[in-house]
Amino acid sequence: MEPTILFESSQNFSVPCDVVDKHLSAPDVELRLLLLLLRNANAAFLKDDLMRTLSVDEPRLNDAFHYWIKAGVLYKAAGKYTLQRPQLKASDFMTYHPETVAQRLEGDVALQFLYKEAETALKKPLTSADASLILSLVDWCGLPANVVALLIRYGCDNGKSLRQIAQTGIKWADDGVQTFEQAEELIRKESEKKNTVNRIASRFGILGTRAISEAERNTFVKWHEELGYELDMIGLAYEETIKNTGKYTYTYIDKILVKWHEAGYKTPEQAQAAPKPEQKTQKRTQTRRTTPNNPKKSTAANDALDLAWEIAGGD
Repeated sequence: MEPTILFESSQNFSVPCDVVDKHLSAPDVELRLLLLLLRNANAAFLKDDLMRTLSVDEPRLNDAFHYWIKAGVLYKAAGKYTLQRPQLKASDFMTYHPETVAQRLEGDVALQFLYKEAETALKKPLTSADASLILSLVDWCGLPANVVALLIRYGCDNGKSLRQIAQTGIKWADDGVQTFEQAEELIRKESEKKNTVNRIASRFGILGTRAISEAERNTFVKWHEELGYELDMIGLAYEETIKNTGKYTYTYIDKILVKWHEAGYKTPEQAQAAPKPEQKTQKRTQTRRTTPNNPKKSTAANDALDLAWEIAGGD
């Protein structure tokens, strides 16, 4: 017998790496079902067609589909199974009949744990609508049961409704969260961002006085994560802003910090020791004195010019 096994093929189709890496031990029907679907990725099948081709009954076919849904390889949306997770909104989630939920819970320890954790986090018995929405997070978003349990706990701890939690679940799925460890890491990073925003807002005296806008949050996080600045540098830029404009303006603070970052200033001492643009300011003042008055130029426009000149003056 020849010791070498040769394989040649002129026709190929792709198989997800995870299938080979994690599911070679999957049952025969599950593997044959997936190979059939992957081979005919653009085709549509009726259940009768699949049952006849695979020589299985409907319950066994449903079990095979559920295996790949749980593995995050297939997704179910609006009664159809797909190889790619569809773009969903929380309002799109399927309504499961209570009997369907009960059947799914029977013998599924992971789902039983999820529903128990959900009731504990929500501090109430689950309604039929709650049960449907939670099961949809598993089926439609492809999130494992333990990840959904962590998601619900995290959302409840932050005062979110189950509908808002579902929106977060969609985002987690879009971001590729598939394991408990990935979910924990995402929560850790989100907590760090929240702490960063709160510390900066507190330094500015606006924490608790009003809602922080999304633009402000993103900018605060940028100062810390992208520019690498701590409260000492951010506070100094804030003081410069108050001195130059007389009020808190996060866009002005941002311009200062970006300019300092471009100049390589890492400490307040370096920023304070930077040369002042006295010569440029003098030239600009002289120019403005010789320029004819423009009655159409508003005070706001002059302020904007002052701001641009102040920030650019460190060159």
